Amino acid sequence: MLGLLWTAAQLTIAPAHAEWVRGEVTLNVRTGPGPDRKIIASISTGDRVTVLENGDGWTLVRIQDGQEGWIPGGFLGDEAPAAVRLERTETELKALQERLDSTSKETNELRTNSGTLTATNRTLAAENERLDLENRDLKAGARWPEWITGASILVMGMLVGAILQTWTTRRTHSRVRLD
Repeated sequence: MLGLLWTAAQLTIAPAHAEWVRGEVTLNVRTGPGPDRKIIASISTGDRVTVLENGDGWTLVRIQDGQEGWIPGGFLGDEAPAAVRLERTETELKALQERLDSTSKETNELRTNSGTLTATNRTLAAENERLDLENRDLKAGARWPEWITGASILVMGMLVGAILQTWTTRRTHSRVRLD
């Protein structure tokens, strides 16, 4: 009992926080602080644990599967080991490379489509200009019936006027008067 109180007094109670196993090691997770306690699991470099308490040379941790146990102190660090950071970086690099490849492929497809659309646009613009000129010619050519109709009305009016004038005009020869 006294040993248990002594161990409890030596433990520093601190809020739980995450740390990483550092160095190239495999640590045994034990049921209590001390090398004579039963091993319940093991953790290796790069495993993330939650620190629950720090004691005299021993640290109480919760491992990723939820088990709690003690490991020797001094093997944990605040940041991920280089091997874990390298693995993360390689994974990110691979994802970025895949994105770059995908973006490059899309860019090439868009360039190809742009070239095709530019050529199609030029063809359609030329056809539009040709049709515009043809339309102007057709509109100008369609005016001749109007002009002929107007000229015919004018000529008919002149003829009718001339005929009416000859019928209604008084004779200009003099009459003999008897007074």
